[in-house]
Amino acid sequence: MTAIYLFGISTTSIRVKCFIEYHKLYTVKAFIVDDEYKTHNNFEGYPIISLSDFKNIHDYQKLQVFICVAWNRLNEDRKFVFQRLSAEKLNIINLISPNAIIRGEVLGSNVFVGDYVILEVGTVINQNIFIDHNSFVGTNTIIKEHAYIGAKSVIAGDSIIGQQSFIGIHSTVFDKVCIGSKCIISGGEIIKRNVQDFSVVKNVDGRQITKTYTPEEIINKLIVKRSVR
Repeated sequence: MTAIYLFGISTTSIRVKCFIEYHKLYTVKAFIVDDEYKTHNNFEGYPIISLSDFKNIHDYQKLQVFICVAWNRLNEDRKFVFQRLSAEKLNIINLISPNAIIRGEVLGSNVFVGDYVILEVGTVINQNIFIDHNSFVGTNTIIKEHAYIGAKSVIAGDSIIGQQSFIGIHSTVFDKVCIGSKCIISGGEIIKRNVQDFSVVKNVDGRQITKTYTPEEIINKLIVKRSVR
């Protein structure tokens, strides 16, 4: 099998590694981290190499790489790493489950499509997007760059998910709904109306509440922990 290098050492990295091994998609060679994050030599039984050492490998720009950074800081961390490594001309690939049904278009790179995802006719999936397991994306829906779609989400047809937005697990977005840029839709929410940029939608005491923030504030509304990369 073709070799692949995974960028990052985190829970997401473990998930991606197991996904690749389960489906026998590639042979994992090593995990890559930025030089300042290389504090030990092994992770999950594989070597850790610094980005500098990776770039010293002959023809490193031909080697397959996937960025294993999830939704921390509302996808800002993944966006930053993706843009930086893309500028360095790394060969960043997509990971698509053999069990997924793809009837639309997957554009760009660093797209993760999990098990039993359905992308209907006319869907457009832009670059650097995670679509987690068992999600459905309806006809003619567009998911813009750097978004994250949680497991078991349903996005009906003719909808738009804005850049860098987060759709929580088991959420439903009705047809012809536009979710703006950098929005957070909490898990289990049902969205029937458009959501403006930089908004959080969540359930409080049985009522759906929407609150809008500044572009700077909204990033800090979805944090897991300081990234380890």
